[in-house]
Amino acid sequence: MYVGRAAVLLALVAGIGACSGESSENDSEIATLVPEDQATSPIAAGTIGPVAYSYDTSVLTRAEIRLPLPPTFEETEFAVKFLPVDLVDKLGERDCSYTRPDGDAKCTAEQEVGFALAFLERPVEHYGEALIDNLTEDMRIEAVEMAGRSGFALDTTRNGSKLRYTFLPVESRTLLMMERNQGTVSNAAEALKDVRESLRFPED
Repeated sequence: MYVGRAAVLLALVAGIGACSGESSENDSEIATLVPEDQATSPIAAGTIGPVAYSYDTSVLTRAEIRLPLPPTFEETEFAVKFLPVDLVDKLGERDCSYTRPDGDAKCTAEQEVGFALAFLERPVEHYGEALIDNLTEDMRIEAVEMAGRSGFALDTTRNGSKLRYTFLPVESRTLLMMERNQGTVSNAAEALKDVRESLRFPED
């Protein structure tokens, strides 16, 4: 655990302002692949809360999942996750791209390589304080800035996969980005990076 990083984060989240805003989100219990109309272009668009995104449907598939939240990973939130299309056929099978704690478990969209977006209910400082109180030795935390917004990122490893969670303030709530990298799937890496770079935030 990096105590200095935690101190920086505490100062960071204490200074982040919040504005009021409302948004709704679906609350699906099961990962659901979302079909896209590719009749005119492989680039599809969508929103999570007030944040807009786009992605290449010729390389990525979008799924609706329940995303485990750090630091305990026991609480989950609705999220949209982008998966490499060549992993879709593995879902429900046992030939996964990631290391499974149970060798008989089937591959899931939640655990596969990809990039996920969730729009959390509470202000960013709430999640920062929870992380500070529960940091473990395999967690690294740092301040980040994106699109003029100050937030923080958590790096950790679970089941052999590298995870990066980025928390940013949006209106009075929090946008969470989760990147899962197994190190064995790279053909869609650029497309996943493009999703992140496509994000468009509202004027708070």
